[in-house]
Amino acid sequence: YYAKAFKKDIPQCVDILSDILLNSTIDEEAVQMEKHVILREMEEVERQTEEVIFDRLHTT
Repeated sequence: YYAKAFKKDIPQCVDILSDILLNSTIDEEAVQMEKHVILREMEEVERQTEEVIFDRLHTT
């Protein structure tokens, strides 16, 4: 997380960001569902040869 703020608003930004980090709840079921979605998307991309070649060229 990050925030852009005026100097006078930094304490409030720190409070908000710390609240997000310290008090957020993570639904384990939702995380697992999203993990499966991401893995399926990765598999689909790997099957698309042209897209894989394009990605590999841009990472070098």
